[in-house]
Parts: sequence; structure tokens; C-alpha cells
Amino acid sequence: MSSETISTINTDQNHNFNFPCGGQMNKDYLDTVAFGATIIWVGILLLAANFMTIVDPWSIFFLGAGIIVSIGIGLRYITPQFYRNLTGDFIWAGFLFFLGGWYIACAIVLISLGLSHLNSYFKSNN
Repeated sequence: MSSETISTINTDQNHNFNFPCGGQMNKDYLDTVAFGATIIWVGILLLAANFMTIVDPWSIFFLGAGIIVSIGIGLRYITPQFYRNLTGDFIWAGFLFFLGGWYIACAIVLISLGLSHLNSYFKSNN
């Protein structure tokens, strides 16, 4: 195979992968870890469902996925290497918490909106 047919890897700071068809894929390692953690969470939940009665496994799954996304938001906020606009992540975490339970969803959505507002304020003043 020639080097033109094999996809090339840019070693720039954004970790972009170029493909021969001309497309690009942004490789974000934190999202990959979060996706893997969510798959592990599903496996643990299914294993627990075999050994005990879980009242509502879907709500537990969505609450766990919301916690994983929230941990990713925290890591993105404190690590400059992984920082990006976090508004979409806040909305996604709020949606997962909303699906996980009404009682916690309202509080998480309000906290997410407040953190997003503070985030935009502090980033605009720097």
C-alpha cells in the first residue's frame, strides 16, 4: 500500500486524524474515557440486575450516566488541555439527570445553568 491510501495522523495539539476521503475526526480522549465508563456502568447495572431486584434500572442508568458526564465536565473545567465550550455538556448532563429522576433533575439543571453562567463570566473577564 502506498502512503496516500493509509490515513495519516497529524500530531498537532488538537489530535486531528485525516482520512484519505478528506474527512477529519477530532480525537478527544476524555470523551472516549467517558464513553467507556458508561459502557462499564451498563455492565455493572446488568450484573446487579441478575443478583438483586432493581426497582427502576433505567433511572439508575441515566443517573449514573449523568454523574459520569458531570465528572467529565469537572475535568474539562480544571484541565486546560481538555477545555472547550461546556454549555452542550451541561445540557446533556441535565438531560440525563432529568431522565434519571424528576426529583434530582430540577436541582441539577439549576446548578448546571449557574455553573455555565459563572463559566462564561470568568472566561470573558480573562
